[in-house]
Amino acid sequence: FQTVSGGTTTIAASLNAVGASGMVLTSVAGDLSFTDLDIFTSAGTGLFASGTTLYTGSAGFQIAVAPAVSTIIAFGGPAVSLSTVKANTLQFATISSSNSTTTGVALNSILGTFSAGAGSSISGATGTSFQVGSSNATISYAGTINASTGGKGVDLTSNTGSTISFTGALTLSSGSNPAFNATGGGTVTVTDTSSTLTTTTGTALNVANTSIGATGLKFKSITAG
Repeated sequence: FQTVSGGTTTIAASLNAVGASGMVLTSVAGDLSFTDLDIFTSAGTGLFASGTTLYTGSAGFQIAVAPAVSTIIAFGGPAVSLSTVKANTLQFATISSSNSTTTGVALNSILGTFSAGAGSSISGATGTSFQVGSSNATISYAGTINASTGGKGVDLTSNTGSTISFTGALTLSSGSNPAFNATGGGTVTVTDTSSTLTTTTGTALNVANTSIGATGLKFKSITAG
């Protein structure tokens, strides 16, 4: 594959968001790179991408954005949803998901590097606020996550080889669902000491067969009714 340049791409605007998903790349193959990617949606996913096989250079799908310049704002859907994709690299300045009917961020079977800056936020998702599954990637999220609708908060499963870090405040109230779940591999850290985990009948914190990184898992409080 030769790299295809997406240049500077803007979909809608902050005060005039598109009334559907922003960018949808389904079962694609190739190598796509953006100098700047800005997406604003009012009723759907900001960036959705799925491949058919892991990226090898001659098969699969790879996507990149220049560091710390791109913004994705989504209302009513995930900010980013990736499946079987190599992130090489996706380093967003800001991502935001509000009142998603599914997830806030979903990263499944991804490789490479994914990050979002301190101005990022996820709130009001009815599904899982931040979900990573079956991935081998370096993932860092510096924004806030507020889960208060009874959906899962953070769900990390089978991420052997991954390093996943949260440096912003997590306020996860998940009812009968797990608030923070990390199982099946990888290294995980949570470092904002104002973070709280609250459940009614669900497990507030579950870490199994997963390493806790040197900076630890730090919470102000953990409450499981």
